[in-house]
Order: sequence, then structure tokens, then C-alpha cells
Amino acid sequence: MKKYFVLAIRYTFYIATLTFFKDEITVIGGIFLLSVLFLDNPFYSILPLCLCFTIKPSMSILLLAGLLYHILLYSFIKKNRYYAFIVYFICLLTANIIPIIQKTYSLDMLYTSLFAFVLYACIHFFYIFHKKGNKIQTIAINEKLIHLTILLGYLFLIAFYNPLPILYFLLFMQLFIINDYKYNIVFFLLSLLLSLIKTHSLSIEYMAYISTSFVPPILFIQLDYTQPISYLYMVYTILLTLLRIQPKKITIETDYINNLFQDFKNYIQNLNIQYDKLNTLKELKENHLELIQQNYCNNCKEERICRYKLDKRYSFLCNAMNNENNNIYQCPHYAEFYFNTNIESRTSYLQFNAITNLADELEYLYAQNIKMASAYNKFINDLSFYDYIIQSIDINLSTPTIYFSFILSKKKEIIPEIILKTASKAFHEVIDLKIIENKENYQIYIYKKPKVKIEYAHKILAKDENIISGDNYYIKKDFNESYTFALSDGMGSGHAAYKESSEALKWISHLSKYHFSLKTILKLLENIYDLKCEYDSYATLDILNINTANMRLNLYKLGSTTSYIYHNKELQAYENKALPLKLDDINSSYEIEYYKDDVILLCSDGISDFLTKTELKNEIDFTQNSEVIMNTILNKLKRKEQNHLKDDASIIVIKII
Repeated sequence: MKKYFVLAIRYTFYIATLTFFKDEITVIGGIFLLSVLFLDNPFYSILPLCLCFTIKPSMSILLLAGLLYHILLYSFIKKNRYYAFIVYFICLLTANIIPIIQKTYSLDMLYTSLFAFVLYACIHFFYIFHKKGNKIQTIAINEKLIHLTILLGYLFLIAFYNPLPILYFLLFMQLFIINDYKYNIVFFLLSLLLSLIKTHSLSIEYMAYISTSFVPPILFIQLDYTQPISYLYMVYTILLTLLRIQPKKITIETDYINNLFQDFKNYIQNLNIQYDKLNTLKELKENHLELIQQNYCNNCKEERICRYKLDKRYSFLCNAMNNENNNIYQCPHYAEFYFNTNIESRTSYLQFNAITNLADELEYLYAQNIKMASAYNKFINDLSFYDYIIQSIDINLSTPTIYFSFILSKKKEIIPEIILKTASKAFHEVIDLKIIENKENYQIYIYKKPKVKIEYAHKILAKDENIISGDNYYIKKDFNESYTFALSDGMGSGHAAYKESSEALKWISHLSKYHFSLKTILKLLENIYDLKCEYDSYATLDILNINTANMRLNLYKLGSTTSYIYHNKELQAYENKALPLKLDDINSSYEIEYYKDDVILLCSDGISDFLTKTELKNEIDFTQNSEVIMNTILNKLKRKEQNHLKDDASIIVIKII
């Protein structure tokens, strides 16, 4: 409702002010208004026709002709911005030629036409269009710079052709609505300069009228309260002052940080849930005792009582597990048998590790959040002008580019062009969006427009004697067209290896739901493996994130085999230097710039151990699509191994298109 009230005030001013001038000037101003409005919405351009009731019929025909040109040439105007500019030029040319033929032409009409032409050019070329491309874009009717340019034209028009106090008052009240003091100062100083040029003096009354954009009640000291119109001035001033009172803004910093800490709380709860699912303490002790006997006692060659009498051995090992200083058999491994039974202490330690791992993440994201807060607030407040009230917002600042979603009510129809224009203006990026329609609302995803597309193919093969492969993969595509690929190889083969690799990928999938970066997710995964006591159950991991907007990828390798990127007819190898499910060495993480037509290969050792880099480079046609490349590699592997696979083989082929 507020939007339409503001628009009514603005365009009432634009149209009504023209009635204070000669018909020749009024018709040029009317053509200018309808041309600007037509670029936003063809129906808005009908508004300036109200001027036909205040000017001579011969002039009204010129205004109607201008509207007719725009309607007839609508398809051309929407096709190319230069066509729109040409249509406006034809309108002005007609408006000047007809009076010449009728011998009613004046120089004021020429001067006004030239000035209006310059204003339209500024609006047309600097404010409406993106820097690249000629395609017409839907403009925001409340675009601040467009209104400021129009008001600048009106200031010159009033100063040189009809410097009435009421016109200055109405003009500067429009500036008050815009609410930007730097522009208020510019217009104030420019008005003083124009007044000195025209009259060589400054009156108190004039100063009061042009100061209303700063403090509207200043006008009250100059009003003649014996005149009824003075009370209309007062009402108008009070209404616009109340109109500019802004509602409480959404505090993006608070909302986002609260969401982030909620994610952390959920993560801690998840750790506790997993801990509750563990075996009982008794079972843990028994498992630990069994491991000791398998790894040490069964291979021990010392001639001691514990070697032959299991009951003595059990008592002796229990003392060792409890860290009691009672090494009566002089066992050389006695100190290595200790088992920490303090569950509460163990859980607290893991939670402390989680907090430590997240500290850097929180600091980075908070700094990013503060940096971008003004842009998000601008987007939210600009969108509210169109009666789009954001119910909630979810900002994912862990991504390297703009990516967030928000919820809008179904009470108002979604116009994608308005949202795109508002977002592009706030973030100074080429923005794209996706709209998900739910039962009671819309969820809208905003992200930086992708520069490339991704195609991929994947397949897993089990070694000959196995029914099930120990390899697994995970692929996730976000709404911002970024992709996460993960490939895990469980140690060994068969069902046990499958369980190890699927467990790792299950946690990758789960933690990806939070607002955490990929590196933090891997650190948290290490904590979970600490908690689950599964360091005897290793799984390798390749995890790759591809952002299609900034043309960069992040690759993490944890105990995995070599990965390859085919670029510019060269096959580049990326080696692993880290242990499985560890981030021990930063060299096993890579940030890489990629290009169109690049091909990325993630594979398990069932492929890389049997096909060399030279074979892949010389015998695979990487210009084919991902499906063909994958099948070619697998067929070559089968031929080389004579259809008898010695290990599980898995591959993900990703091509940039």
C-alpha cells in the first residue's frame, strides 16, 4: 500500500507541475514522462494523457501521437535499447515539426526538447541497462537515480520558466521522500546558484521552501495562516514526514549468526545422539580386551604365566586397562593397554574439539556477514517497496559467491523481473533465481548467475569375486548450480569396505546441510570418527566442490588415489599426501581455476593402479561427452585386465560445458 501511495505522490507531482507551464513546454514534458514510464510498464504511460485536459487540442494531438508511436513500435522497443531511443527521438521530432508547420513554434519548445532529450539519454543509457548487452530490461519504477534525474530536469524547468514557491516546495518534498542527504545538499546548492543567476538575490521565503528536503517543518514559519491553502501545505508536509518513517529493519547480522549457532547446536546434539548409539561400556571394554589379545598376546613369545592361563591374563590386562601400576609379569607393552572409561570426559573433549574447529569458521563467516550486511539490508528494504515482505531469510556465506534463499507469502504475485532487478542493484552482480512454490508460500533462491554448465557420469564396478563393491560416491547439486562430488574407497573389499565408505559419505551428506565450509565439514568428520572409535576402519575420500559462477573448484584428497584434470590438451595430476579421513597436510587440498571444455576425473585405485597417466592422455578422447569418456576408460580397463578386475573400480567423470 505504501508503494502505491508514494507513486501517486510522485507522479501527481510530475504531471500536475507541467500544468503551470506553457502548452509547448507541457507537451514536451508529457512525452518525456510517457516514454520513461513505457520502459517500465506500457500501461503506466497512459497517465500523462491527463495533461490533454489542460492544453490546447492541437498540442493534445502531439501527446497522443507520442503514445501511439510507442504502442505501434512496442516489439522494437523491447527488442533493442537503441530502438527505444530512436522511438523517443521520433516523438520529439514530430512534436517540433508540427508546430513549425502550424507556425506556432517557439524557441522555448526547442530548448525544452533538447534538455528533455539529454535527460532521457541519461536515464536510458546509464540507469536502465546492464553494462553488457542491448536487450531491454524491466526497470524499477522506484529507481532512485531515475527519479533524481527527473527532479533535476524539473528544477531547471521551474528555475527558468516558472519559479513559483509552491513548485519549489513540492519538488523538495520529493527529495525528502527519497531520503538521501548527499543529493539533498546537491539540489540545495544548485537551487541557490540558479536563484543567484536569475534574480541576483536570495529571499528568506525561497530559502524556507528549498530547505524542506532537510526539515519539512521549516516551511511552517513562512506560511500565511490567514490563507486556507497554508493548512493544505501543513497537512501535506505532515503526511510526507510520517510516510518517511521507516519500519524496523531486519537485522541480518543477528539473524544469520543465530542461524549459524543453531547449526552448531544441532551438530553437538548430533554428536551426543551418535554417542548414545554406541555399545555399552562393558562391550567397549570387551572389544578393547579382544584387540589387545589379538595384537599382542597371541603373538607373544615370552614364557610367562599370562601366556598360558587365560584367567591370569584377564586379570592382568584389566589392571593395565585401568592404568594401575601393577606390571607383575614385566610385560613390555603394559603402558599401551590403557583404556579411557571416562565417557563424560571423552564426550566433553570431542565437543571441545568441535568448538575449536568451528572457531575459525565462525570468525570468517561473521566478518563476511558484516561486510555484506548493508547489501542484504538494501535488498530487503528495496524489495519491501514492492510490498514483498520477507518472512525469513537463509544466507549461506560459506560459499564463495552470493547464495541465499528467502520466504515470501503467497498473498502477492511473484514478478521475477522485479526481484532480479532489485538483487542485481543491491549486490552489483549478474543474478539468477529459482522459485519453489510451497503450499503457503514461495521459497526463492538468489545466486550469482553461472558462467558454465556441468555434465557428469559415474559408475562403480565390483572386483570379480565380490557381489558388492567397497567403493561409494555422493553427488549434490545446490540451487546456485554449484556441485559437490565425493568418492570413497573403503579399506579392503566386499561388504565391510562398502560399510566404511558409505558411512563416510553419509556424514558428508548430513553435514552439508549446515552453513559450514567444505574444509570445516572434513574437520567435523574427523571428530565423528574419533567419537565412533573407528580408527581401525579407514576409508579414503576424494571430495570436490565446483562453483559455476566464479570458475573455481576446491579438491580435498584424504588417503585417496590420484585425480586428473584435462585442460588445453594436457592431463594434470593431483596427488594425495594426507592420511585417510585426516587433514594432516594442507598440500592435499587444492584450489584450482577451471575453464570451459575441461574434464575432471575422480577415480579409485581400482582404476589408477592399472591405467597410467600416459595411457589416459594418449588413448582417451576427452572431447567427447562425459558418458562416452567414462565408458571408454572402463572398457580399456576391462580389456587390459582381460575382464578380470583385481580391485573395486569407481569413477566420476565431470565435463565443463
